[in-house]
Amino acid sequence: RTDVDHFLPWSRSTDDGLDNLVAAHAGCNNAKRASLAAGVHLQRWLERGEHHAASLASIADATPWPRDARRTHAVARALYLYQAPGTSLWLAPDAYDRADAGELQRLLLPSGAHALAADEPPDYVVTREP
Repeated sequence: RTDVDHFLPWSRSTDDGLDNLVAAHAGCNNAKRASLAAGVHLQRWLERGEHHAASLASIADATPWPRDARRTHAVARALYLYQAPGTSLWLAPDAYDRADAGELQRLLLPSGAHALAADEPPDYVVTREP
């Protein structure tokens, strides 16, 4: 049996867009639940989005199903890049992998973006109301 799974768990992001939905084995879907998927799954999800962007766009055009790939990927970056090093990421039922910040940055940031981020000031200013 195949389930439709929210790659980025519903409990962490209420994104029902096509880019966040994947076919999953029912047992795996139930085991993963609210966990973030391990790097190997993240890489496959990103590749799927890249290789099948035209198909996802066609489905979105032909149905009322929402699609905002930029938003979905921004949420993925926010969820994954701010995990503490060593955080458990779901690999398979009863199997977890440890978050590797370098791997996650390599997958989710444009080449060199993490190096630039440390050298450039933010484009916003945090102020406090008196």
